[in-house]
Amino acid sequence: MTVSLSDTQKRILVALLHASNNNEIGLTRDRLMDKLNLARTTVYDNLFKLRNLKIIDKTLLHKETRGRPLVLWYLNKDSKLKTYNNNKFIN
Repeated sequence: MTVSLSDTQKRILVALLHASNNNEIGLTRDRLMDKLNLARTTVYDNLFKLRNLKIIDKTLLHKETRGRPLVLWYLNKDSKLKTYNNNKFIN
C-alpha cells in the first residue's frame, strides 16, 4: 500500500524513527514540538492522521506522582517503516 505523506508527517516519522533507534519508548507531543519547531495543533493533527493510517501508535506512561500520565507516540511495529534514506522511507 502506498501512502502519500506531507512533509510535516515525514518529519514526525523521522523523529520517531530516531527515537526508536535510540531505544526510547517514544516521544511526547511537547518533545516533538520542540524538536521540530512546530505548533502544538500541527503536531497533534498530524499525529492523529498518522495514527489513523496505523503507522504510529501511542501509549501512556504513568508517573510515580500524581497527575496525568505522559502520552508517548511511537512507530507501530507493524508499520514496517524501519529506515529513512534519501528522503524516502524504506520497508
